[in-house]
Amino acid sequence: MSARTDAAPSAPPTRTADRTGRPGAPLWKLVDFVPDAAPGVRAGVEAALEASGLLDAWLLPDGSVPEGGVAGDTVAAATARAVDGPSLLEVLRVEEQSPVSVEHVHALLAGVAYCASGPNRSEAAVGVGADGRWWAGPMHGQWSKPEPAHIGALARERAREHAVAALTARLEGLEEAVEEARGRQEAVAQRRRALAEEAESLPSDTAAREAALTLRSAQERLADRHAVLERRKRRLEAHVPLVAEAEQHLHTLAARHRLPYATEALDTARAGVDDFERAVDPWLDRYVQVCALADRLAQERGLAQDAQEEAARARRSAAEAASDADHLRARLSALDSTVGVEHRRVQEQISAADRRVRALRTELDTLHARQRELERESGALAATVRTRQEASTAAVGARDAAADHFRALMGSVLHEDSGIQVPAETEATVRGTLDTARAVVATSQRDDHTPELVDRARGKVAETVYSARDTLTRRTDLELLTEGGVQHVSALLDGVRVGAHGLHEALVREQRTRENDLTDEERGLFDRVLTGDTRRHLADRLRRANGLVEGMNDRLERVRTASGVSVRLRWKVADDAPNGTQAARDLLVQDPRRLTDGQREVLHTFFRERIDDARAQDSTSGWEEHLGRVLDYTAWHRFVVELDKGDGSGRQTLTKRVHGSLSGGEKAIALHLPLFAAVAAHYATDPGSPRFILLDEVFVGVDTKNRGQIFGLLVDLGLDLVLTSDHEWGTYAELDGIAVHQLLTGGPGEADDAITTARWVWTGASLEEGGQDL
Repeated sequence: MSARTDAAPSAPPTRTADRTGRPGAPLWKLVDFVPDAAPGVRAGVEAALEASGLLDAWLLPDGSVPEGGVAGDTVAAATARAVDGPSLLEVLRVEEQSPVSVEHVHALLAGVAYCASGPNRSEAAVGVGADGRWWAGPMHGQWSKPEPAHIGALARERAREHAVAALTARLEGLEEAVEEARGRQEAVAQRRRALAEEAESLPSDTAAREAALTLRSAQERLADRHAVLERRKRRLEAHVPLVAEAEQHLHTLAARHRLPYATEALDTARAGVDDFERAVDPWLDRYVQVCALADRLAQERGLAQDAQEEAARARRSAAEAASDADHLRARLSALDSTVGVEHRRVQEQISAADRRVRALRTELDTLHARQRELERESGALAATVRTRQEASTAAVGARDAAADHFRALMGSVLHEDSGIQVPAETEATVRGTLDTARAVVATSQRDDHTPELVDRARGKVAETVYSARDTLTRRTDLELLTEGGVQHVSALLDGVRVGAHGLHEALVREQRTRENDLTDEERGLFDRVLTGDTRRHLADRLRRANGLVEGMNDRLERVRTASGVSVRLRWKVADDAPNGTQAARDLLVQDPRRLTDGQREVLHTFFRERIDDARAQDSTSGWEEHLGRVLDYTAWHRFVVELDKGDGSGRQTLTKRVHGSLSGGEKAIALHLPLFAAVAAHYATDPGSPRFILLDEVFVGVDTKNRGQIFGLLVDLGLDLVLTSDHEWGTYAELDGIAVHQLLTGGPGEADDAITTARWVWTGASLEEGGQDL
């Protein structure tokens, strides 16, 4: 402040143009009060000029105003007609070494009326009074200030001294406040040291914390036991009617069959029946087999008896035949001498009887051999019966062992961990166990249960347990135990040994509790976000973005083709944005104190769903990353280019079909203007950065008038343009200046291939060769 020579008036919000490098100067730098002007008059005149906007109005060296004015600034013209009567020349004079000619400044002062005192004013269109009053056409106003601060070097020096004195006093006050804060800081530090010493002298609370942790674990275990007890009570209450009905049915059956109905007597009877069933079942099977073998043996013995009877008959026949043969021999001997022919016939009969006897003896031998063979087969069948009886006894033992093992598995923690829902076995019988086993097999998706697959499944279970052990190492001690060839998971949770199913239920309950706690924390955080600086910052960003888009559209509206085509940007909520985005956006820009409970719930629901989406996409990031991603309002919106053909049909979205229906120049404008606006918006984030834009073969197909409008837009956007073209020189009134380097080559007959350049400068009014640097 001490080094500054001039203190400029505060710039109004309507002045957005940059005055750096512009020829000319503001009015307050060009004039000074006449020596005999009273202090009160000086203060009133400066106040009236500052309130009306004339004090900081810009004067160009030639006193003119460009056609269309200067966007974002106030420019005064020196071509006004002098007023009749007193003017500002009564109290103001032109400064020496003014960057604007004395005639132009003098003409401007002569065109503004001056009223020394009283309510009467001149009939001039523009004027100021010594009491701070001013008028410009239909507008009137009045302002006052204690002393001038801008007109005249002495006034500016005095204002600078006052500002330096005020800042010096403020700095002294700040230094005193800093010293006081340091004293308070030292006092706080002493209190902290005292508190630290006192905290160190206090006894440790480790035992209390451990006791509290133990109490909490005991309470959780007690709650779990209560929950299990309640479930079993409900189950008991549900089974009481069934038990009563079963007892009544039991009494009826016991009376009908003359059996006891007491539990111990029934258990004894059931055990006896089971033992009898286990003993009778194999005996019945073997008895059926023995009966079959006995029937077969009886059949074989019948055949042997028939064979023996046949042999006896044959022996009797043989004996009778032998007797007959002896008798015949006797008769033959008696008749041999007398009857020759008859004797030979008898001999033949005897020979036949002998042959018959031999045949019967042979058949008898065969029957004896068949009898011995049947006796051997009967012995072999008896041995087979004994072997099968032993195998049946072994099979029954193996079946009973398998049934007992299966019942033990169904009663162990493995059944609970498996989650298999099968009907409970009503009676401990072989048939009931088999039905339950079949129901368990039906729940499996595999038909093959070979030892290889079982070993592979055990390996997968071991790998899963090892990986889960690392994850749950801070919560529980996870083990994989093998008992009786069966693997099961065991976990030590809060001092209690539970299985996989119990561990899963406990972890699910903890997760739900934490989710409820996190939801309460998130709701509180949402309230702070939606009512604090974050909401204000987000609402301000949305408003600034809307203002930036509107400002860009105001500039784009100035460029229209000969057919009236123009473009503008629309910043809207994206079509693929989640449901409720538009409503949440509208609520965010409202005053949070005026939001109803229903509107707050809408915001909570919207952000809760977005947080869930962010977690689903990236579960490894923390809450801050998820919230930052959700509050990224740029991801909610999309830019849409709208086209107005100037035919009264209104604006329509620029699509490929609409773009294809335009002429070549209209297509170029429709594509270039939104890109220029995007580049300017990007540079707006860092006002101090270079604002380069490089274009090659610019504006092909665009007519001369639209080119000038586009160059004017580039100037208005403050972009530093660098372009190449084989025909463009940039000599447009809308362009305030540009340097042109023309590339020159040798003529057709010249052997030199060198390329030189000729420099030209467009000053905004004329093209000059080798002009001064811009």
